[in-house]
Amino acid sequence: MNTDRLAARFAATPDRYVHVVLIVVAAAVRLPFWRTFQFVTYDGTYYLTQARALFAGQQLPNGFPLGFPFFVGLVRLVCGDLVVAAQLVSFLAGLGAVACLYALAQHFVRREYAALGALLLAVNPLFIRYSLLTMTEALSVFLVLLGLLLYMRKRFVPCGLVCGLAAVTRPELGLVAAALAFGKLRRRGPFLALVLSFATVYTLNVAAISRSAGRPVLLNKTDNFMLGRGVSHTLLLDERVDHAERAATRARALEDAPIDHPVVYYAKRLPGDLALLVRHLLPVILLLAVLGLWKQRPLVLTAPLLFLPLMPLFAPRTEARFILPYIPALLVYALLGLAALRPRLRAAALVLVVASAVAWPFVNRATLAEFVDEALIRDAREMAASVGDGISAEEIIADRKPFLAFHAGARFELLPAAPYERTLQFLYDEGCDYLALRKRTIRHRPALKPLLDDAAVLLGETRLRVLAHSDDGDVFLKVNPQGDPLRRRKLPAVAGTLAFPAWSADGHGIAFVAEDAAGHRRVGLVDLETGRVAEIAGGHEPADRISWSPDGRRLALSSTVDGNREVVIVTPGTGEMVCLTRNDGADHSPSWSPADDWIAFVSNRTGRDEIWLKSPVSSESRQLTTDGGNAYPVFSPDGRRLAWIKPMTGVVILELATGRLSRPDAPRVVQFPPAWSPDGRYLAVTAADWGSWDVYLVRTDGTAALLLTKTPGNEGMPDWSPDGRSLAIVSSHDGDQGLWRLDGLEPYLARLEDPQAYLIE
Repeated sequence: MNTDRLAARFAATPDRYVHVVLIVVAAAVRLPFWRTFQFVTYDGTYYLTQARALFAGQQLPNGFPLGFPFFVGLVRLVCGDLVVAAQLVSFLAGLGAVACLYALAQHFVRREYAALGALLLAVNPLFIRYSLLTMTEALSVFLVLLGLLLYMRKRFVPCGLVCGLAAVTRPELGLVAAALAFGKLRRRGPFLALVLSFATVYTLNVAAISRSAGRPVLLNKTDNFMLGRGVSHTLLLDERVDHAERAATRARALEDAPIDHPVVYYAKRLPGDLALLVRHLLPVILLLAVLGLWKQRPLVLTAPLLFLPLMPLFAPRTEARFILPYIPALLVYALLGLAALRPRLRAAALVLVVASAVAWPFVNRATLAEFVDEALIRDAREMAASVGDGISAEEIIADRKPFLAFHAGARFELLPAAPYERTLQFLYDEGCDYLALRKRTIRHRPALKPLLDDAAVLLGETRLRVLAHSDDGDVFLKVNPQGDPLRRRKLPAVAGTLAFPAWSADGHGIAFVAEDAAGHRRVGLVDLETGRVAEIAGGHEPADRISWSPDGRRLALSSTVDGNREVVIVTPGTGEMVCLTRNDGADHSPSWSPADDWIAFVSNRTGRDEIWLKSPVSSESRQLTTDGGNAYPVFSPDGRRLAWIKPMTGVVILELATGRLSRPDAPRVVQFPPAWSPDGRYLAVTAADWGSWDVYLVRTDGTAALLLTKTPGNEGMPDWSPDGRSLAIVSSHDGDQGLWRLDGLEPYLARLEDPQAYLIE
């Protein structure tokens, strides 16, 4: 009886008061989360950038539908702030959707049931979330409900216009307009009113998007429609490298990806999508909706659900936001199912429905939690605040996420998941002006991780310059339009595996070690003026590096003498040979001192690899190290220091007069002989800190180092030219190992001289 009295009192309450209460409730449950979601989402950056361009009369930056940007631009005229305007559009659309659902439901159920359905929509956690985000879901729900309400009230021209706005907000909602028009197919006037008014709005969207894209675009965002293929759209984007490869990359991805039969794919996806419906409607409401569908199927309620059975084939993944547009219609069907029950069952079901509404925030508490990318978004906003004043709207920021580009007011280019050099080339191919790298997302672009983790790599990347970095280790870099100054030239050489280049004292030639297919080694010499290659050092087979005498007339190398590896001195041309060492151990890796008074080498005569000195003119010798594990000693140009390596560990420098040892911090995983610059200020070394052998330049005082070469293949064994302007290296830069000359070192040396000018601390 009390319930009858309450129902009677409710029936006497004017609709306008019910609308006010519903809107107040809807606003009240959203306002506590206003600041939680006050940021721009991934898609939101595109929409808001479009809104900015649309109302500034600029070219539209992408092919997203224009409905949401249009409304955001309108609200921005009032509030001024683009982000707040977008959130206001979603917020107001959420309130409007609640009011529309109440008015629409009254055409099918009693007022109190209609009010219950509106309240359920108002407090649904998923709808609360998306009516506070800079995304299209809340606006599209409102527009569809408003269009259905106008249809029920026989306002066909406004209905077509609103349905057109819904379709230019989310293109798949054009199916709703098609279904409504089909329902009036036999009535020429309403049918034409619907179709023509819808076409007017949609044609304006097509014209604007097509003009911006430079080609006809009838349906936006069609790349998301996978039609049952097990292919990730993001994967296709991540794999792109340059314009010429995009079509081939897409075709290759589609060929290589496992393509399920549409029926099989549908069967795999459907359980996940249904599970989302159960989670966000809860079983009681969903079962009531199924009952309502079985009992009644009015066209105006069925139209919004047309896309639901096909969603697994078209939505790119199982995601809660893709089911949100179907929740209002399912709520009305749940009310129909509730009304169809017998009184006792109806009362019990009503209690369960109310209990479900109370349980929603607990079951779906993660839905109302902070956005997964919130920290990333806020970091981007802070970074943009520090660098945004110097960035123009026409400049392009390459990034994995568009947040920084949006807040800096620039254009965004998705950074590909590609090898290091191809990624850097991508920046130039796409005309990118900046590169943003983040600690939180670098795992998705692992080839660029060295730029975040290794100062030597960042300092050596002359194509980039640090503009800012955050406390979390994010870095923002300017792309150098001049590109890489390093110039490469492959030199002629004896066929075979090459190693250990050694520049002649006069700078006219480079000696090297070559090994043929049979494993025989020989010493070759390339004349840099004529390009002629000659074999020198007679029949001696060097074990490793070779070293010129200061006068350039002799070579020191390690060769087998009487079955033992010894250091020998060979005179090219004459073939004269002097055996410098004679002992039971293996002696190798010789280096001639500039004063011609010592030759440093490695010997294991004590049982461990130690550095020794031996005079080329007397029998005097000295042992310099006793700790073992030493390799490739090299004299400095002034003869006062000796550098060698601890393989896979680091570089060691010894001051011969004082015995003082120093170890530069970088690089770490070193191998092969280091090379002194002619002025003694730098070392060129080979290291594999990031997977392949590369050449590093190191200040001999240990204060800085930089990565010089960045080829995916191996490069190393550097030797400096006498004038200090070039390096000879062994490289597989073109796929085949050979002897290469590197010029254009000056910008790198300038960075080593003043690293703080390039690395912001």
